[in-house]
Amino acid sequence: MKNLLIQLFLTLPIMLSAQKTPVFKVQTGSKDFDFFKENNISPLHGFLKKTGEFTGVFDQENIQNIISSEISFDEYVKQKAATIHSCFGTIPDYVSPTGWQHGSMGGFYTYAEVLAELDTMFALFPNIITPKTQISNYISIESRPLHYLKISDNPQLQENEPQILFTAIHHSQEPASVQQLVYFMYYLLENYGSDPEITYFIDNTEIYFIPFVNPDGYVYNQTENPGGGGLWRKNRRNNGLSTGVDLNRNYAYAFGYDELGSSSIGWHVWYRGDSAFSEPETQAVKYFLENHQIKIALNWHAYGNMIIYPWNYQNYYTEDSLFFETLGKNISAKNHYRYGTVHETYGYQSNGDADDWGYGELMSKNKIMSFTGECGNMDDGFWPSFERIEPICKEALDMNLRLLRFTTKYAEVSDNSESIITNSNGYIPFKLQCLGVDTPANFIVTFIPLSGNISFPNSQQTFSNLSLMHFVNDSMEYNCNLSSDFYEEVRYIISVNNGNFTRYDTITRYTGLHQVLFDDYCENMNNWTGDDFGISSSYAISGTYSISESPTGNYSLLQSSEIICNEIINLDQTEKAFINFRARWNLEKNYDYVQLLASSDNGDTWSPLCGKYTTVGSDDEEEGQPVFDGIINEWIYEEVDISEYAGQNLLLKFYFYSDQSNTRDGFYFDDFKVTALYNPTAVNQLADSENNFNVYFNENKLSVVVNKKFNEPLFISIFNLLGQKINDVRIIENRTNLNFNNNSAGIYIYQIS
Repeated sequence: MKNLLIQLFLTLPIMLSAQKTPVFKVQTGSKDFDFFKENNISPLHGFLKKTGEFTGVFDQENIQNIISSEISFDEYVKQKAATIHSCFGTIPDYVSPTGWQHGSMGGFYTYAEVLAELDTMFALFPNIITPKTQISNYISIESRPLHYLKISDNPQLQENEPQILFTAIHHSQEPASVQQLVYFMYYLLENYGSDPEITYFIDNTEIYFIPFVNPDGYVYNQTENPGGGGLWRKNRRNNGLSTGVDLNRNYAYAFGYDELGSSSIGWHVWYRGDSAFSEPETQAVKYFLENHQIKIALNWHAYGNMIIYPWNYQNYYTEDSLFFETLGKNISAKNHYRYGTVHETYGYQSNGDADDWGYGELMSKNKIMSFTGECGNMDDGFWPSFERIEPICKEALDMNLRLLRFTTKYAEVSDNSESIITNSNGYIPFKLQCLGVDTPANFIVTFIPLSGNISFPNSQQTFSNLSLMHFVNDSMEYNCNLSSDFYEEVRYIISVNNGNFTRYDTITRYTGLHQVLFDDYCENMNNWTGDDFGISSSYAISGTYSISESPTGNYSLLQSSEIICNEIINLDQTEKAFINFRARWNLEKNYDYVQLLASSDNGDTWSPLCGKYTTVGSDDEEEGQPVFDGIINEWIYEEVDISEYAGQNLLLKFYFYSDQSNTRDGFYFDDFKVTALYNPTAVNQLADSENNFNVYFNENKLSVVVNKKFNEPLFISIFNLLGQKINDVRIIENRTNLNFNNNSAGIYIYQIS
């Protein structure tokens, strides 16, 4: 083994001279960075798993230190990218801006090329962007001006509009961070006036950019490696016996908190400097933020496909953790970046960084919702291949555009109704939540029919003075035509207007012959079989109990549990079918998870199901698959479309897994049911004989018993004396019951078909 390690080391200079940087897996045997500290090893970048396996990049000196420690390590072999479940979708096929291009440094811009692009932007779009402007009189260690720019409708004026900041190149070996920033800036400028949402952003916000926090380190890399591939990270401070300070360890909040998240040793790649804000580059950022009212800041880095938010110095959540998690889930909806604190994403802590100071420093400036984006995946590394540069820019663009919404008066509305409409009139429940930091905010919610079979008597509601994360549960009255037994779509729009801009969401629901195939209020375990799961009185929607994998407390470490529904779900003759249930959970994000799975082969194989609240599983979960994880601390309405299993018999189960550390309260579900829609054209004409059926009515319950075997499904429909259909259901196993508790007294007509 030792000979192999020496051979790897001897070939390393050749490998590092290429554009692609080798990545190594090191078995540290430690859950934190104690191993690296004890052995004088400082990785440039990487990911630490709870098993102690660290995958990352090291320079030649640190590879030698690893060899000297005689610990096991191997070169990382490129992995086949995990397949993302189709239900999550992908980013739109953005048309790249005409002004953007590849650079001359392995496809990336040089420092001078970026400055030239910024000058071109101002020359082409002087009415919506400023020229590059020096931050006060700040210059870098090597006397390069530290610049910022602003995109807005009146860029030279300081208007009373919400402000957002994007930065790049805190670390100089991360060229993708500035490459995507130039792409994003051109995209905004070129689409102003033609794209309504981008026009709204530029007219109503002030969008700031600091393209180079660390220009000297960037120039050093391009000088030493003009074709790309340079690994210099820090600035160019002369420390005496070493060079450079890690600028993202030089901010004041929790500066020097410990020797694991930063270092006091000058040669270390995480060297934090002699004191907080000792470097002119971080002083410039500090000055800029103290002289603006930035609400949100996104500090771009590379690599990892990550979204990282405070706290970073310790494994704690902030008081705004729910906002950060909601933001992370929203802006990564299509590029599928992993989001969480630095511990939840990279597996370790950092201190003295830009995000903790941006968020935590409240004396010299306002609170900033500051976080980091890491563009490019593990296989891309610091210097992605030429053909990967543009896709990385598009993935980051989607996230940047989504983030701009959070800077404005922004709210999201969720329709919490079931997909199958069973009543001709009633109320559609919805939740409106304010997610924009420009508060207080007012919103008008409007329901607009698209199909002719639904109407809204009072289609508009106004919500005033909503604060950040404030939500309102409400409903909208509707009337729906259920006269046809045939499967029909019901389509309508829910719009949300903030006074300047309207967003639209198209909703599709269904009507027709339907049947509740399974319904459980989760008051006992009679309908379920499995280990660990049981009823819990901690939370409940209806009745006293819900079902949880840890009904009496926190779940266990390394717990693997499942619960299978005893009912076989028969989807014969169905057009559409849905699972509906209520749920809430507290699970360690990116590590512990729950899945809802289905089997159409009697349990031989199981497939994960995708719902409204499932997220993309991390590489420490079922990677790329839909999972429930993180924290949802209120009951949500979950719905899962199982129409793809039409015509089959289905088994359902929940599966829970926890890893070797950190337990939480767990997962709870309640009011679980399965409903299906049928096409009446598949139903044969019934024999006209009253002897085929017995119908009973007792204590507000109508019972139908079928005395003859029919080859096709049977349905019973209920009408009032006006001929209006009020219900229709499928007769299961020659018998069914209809409950009339919610109907007024009177005479009703039934029809069996």
